Amino acid sequence: MRTLVSISVASMMMMVGSLALAQGEPAGTGGTAGGTAGAGGTATVTTPPPPPPPEHHEGHHPAPAPADDTPDHERVIKKFALGYLGFNQVPLTANETVAAPVIGARYWLGDRMGVDVGLGFGIKGGSSDNTPATGPKTTTDQATAWAFALHAGVPLTPAWGKHYTLLLIPEINFGYAGRSIKPAAGAPANTPNIDQNGARFEIGARAGGEVHFGFIGVPELSLQATIGLGFQNNQVWANNVAGANTSSAAHTYTFTTTVDQAPWAIFTNNISALYYFP
Repeated sequence: MRTLVSISVASMMMMVGSLALAQGEPAGTGGTAGGTAGAGGTATVTTPPPPPPPEHHEGHHPAPAPADDTPDHERVIKKFALGYLGFNQVPLTANETVAAPVIGARYWLGDRMGVDVGLGFGIKGGSSDNTPATGPKTTTDQATAWAFALHAGVPLTPAWGKHYTLLLIPEINFGYAGRSIKPAAGAPANTPNIDQNGARFEIGARAGGEVHFGFIGVPELSLQATIGLGFQNNQVWANNVAGANTSSAAHTYTFTTTVDQAPWAIFTNNISALYYFP
């Protein structure tokens, strides 16, 4: 009898242990992968570490931006330039001129055509002193001469490169000068002034090139060099040269290149600097 009771109790203990083991299995197998069960049966989840930052190499720099290959000529389209436009001397008499350098503006309407306009003026005068051995010094004022000049041109370019532009410039120039000389001391009363005047008219064309200083980082600055061919008409006249109602006149014309006889004319008439405003 005792043996039977012992077997029964042992069987019941084995059944209770099996049920407890079966109920404890989900706590160990139902956690998130990679987790571990603690003593209290709570699952602990382990988060993977973040990826390491990219390695930094000393001396590493980003790649430079590509160079801007835009030609200098294309940078100054639709911009105004200021500079000397080549016209200078206006005749006053057969042997005398008045300087009226034309300063003007250039504006490129497009990549192949632009407009040049300019204005120049000049005034010259002075005085002379006479100091005799005896008597007071006398000062005689020279008659003041004046002149103005106008210029218009149409610069055209058949081709251009990185820092240069080829030019063909049809142009027209006009200048006018004048002076009024008072009668000398001791002249009869009502002696009229001697009026001197002169005019210069030119029409022609220049060919050459414009070099921009973009190779040193200043594409707005350029140097223009040209030679040309044109017709020039000079006329001078004077009134009251030998009394009232008398006059004299002289007229000359030439068809020639634009390089004059003076050796410095190639610089004063044919080379000029231009600056394009941003």
